[in-house]
Amino acid sequence: MRTPAVCWKPRRRSLFSKPAVVPLSSSGSTDYNPPLRSQEGFNGCCSSTHGYGRRRTALQGVRIVNTFIAPAKTFTDLRRNASWWAPFLLSVIVSIIFVAVVDQKVGFRKVTENQIQMSPKASARLDQMPAAEGNKAIASQATVTRYISYGFWLLILIWNVIVAAILLGTFKLGAGADLTFKTSLAVVMYASLPLLIKSLLAIVSLLAGMNTDSFTFQNPVATNPGYRLNPADSPFLHSLATSLDIFMIWTLILTAIGMSC
Repeated sequence: MRTPAVCWKPRRRSLFSKPAVVPLSSSGSTDYNPPLRSQEGFNGCCSSTHGYGRRRTALQGVRIVNTFIAPAKTFTDLRRNASWWAPFLLSVIVSIIFVAVVDQKVGFRKVTENQIQMSPKASARLDQMPAAEGNKAIASQATVTRYISYGFWLLILIWNVIVAAILLGTFKLGAGADLTFKTSLAVVMYASLPLLIKSLLAIVSLLAGMNTDSFTFQNPVATNPGYRLNPADSPFLHSLATSLDIFMIWTLILTAIGMSC
């Protein structure tokens, strides 16, 4: 019996396999199936992608820590990669937790009543109303305050965008600084991190059972001289003393460092 001629033809190299040769019959037919990508190579690609994601997440964590202990490192690194999602996400989480604790420990009706007491005009206007109408007005205002408070993180984002735009115009157009809007926004986001410590202190104080008779969102803990003043006695002095908040001053200093790096 005649043996068919056999020739060996090199196959095209696969990405994950060694060069293969395939026997061809004299008729040119073949039963060869090309090798598939190995599972090991596929998993290695995915592992590399996941590792890159973990490194990026770790980098954001290092930036957050350095904002408090070595701010120049954080703000200098923002010139290379102006990612701002990490501090913003952290502010959203802290804001929602803070509002939830206030909702549980104080109640938004009490928050509304305290806010009215801080304004002599609002307090006098409420006293002139009939009792039923006054209670209805307080309940309505408490509901509005509740919704605004839970969505306050969105107002924070809008406010930071506005501040970033103002700083961009001031430093880029006014001083000729090499600055982009994304970098300016990242600086504002990271510089605002000390304000989260103030919210965390308020959360701890509420959980520890602090007196809520004078609690307000504007001044939840004693971090400024205005905390001990009655706004009804001197609104201007109270506003001035409240602005001397240690965490707000810290934020302004960080903003100045960030814009100068």
